[in-house]
Amino acid sequence: MSVVGRLRRSQTVRAIGVAVLAPAAATGLGLILQPGRTLGAVSIYLLAVVIAAAVGGLWSGLAASVLSLLCINYFFTEPLHTL
Repeated sequence: MSVVGRLRRSQTVRAIGVAVLAPAAATGLGLILQPGRTLGAVSIYLLAVVIAAAVGGLWSGLAASVLSLLCINYFFTEPLHTL
């Protein structure tokens, strides 16, 4: 495998990793710091999406925003634990 192929593969892995880990970390922080407050959790998710987009690029930011939307709906809006 060429150097360019390895570089693209590492960038892809990094983009996917940050797209998944940023909303997961925001979920953990939101549940610990703001367990009953949706607005505080939304702010944490917004920061996670911005970080994902800055580190991983456009597609990583879009994936993180979709995952964040699903997590906010599942963990922080009534009725809890349903989509």
